[in-house]
Amino acid sequence: MQQVQQPQQTVRAGVYKIYIGSYSTLEQARVAQSIIQDANLGVTSFVKTLSNGIYTVQVGSYSDPMKASAVLGDLRRNHFPAKMVQE
Repeated sequence: MQQVQQPQQTVRAGVYKIYIGSYSTLEQARVAQSIIQDANLGVTSFVKTLSNGIYTVQVGSYSDPMKASAVLGDLRRNHFPAKMVQE
């Protein structure tokens, strides 16, 4: 009897980062960071400067895409304009 091998699902390796917002000043980004922390969603955040000089709030860096998607969903359900970026 010959075994039939099932195709394996490929998960791309990488880091999945969650960003919230796009701010022109550091002060705006810090206000947003404060609001995120006050929401008590169990995430740690910090302000990050992007290569174009715009500020964003990063709330996570995950190797597991399912964990990143879960955090993204929690943030969006709480009306934060979150997005996930793979690097």
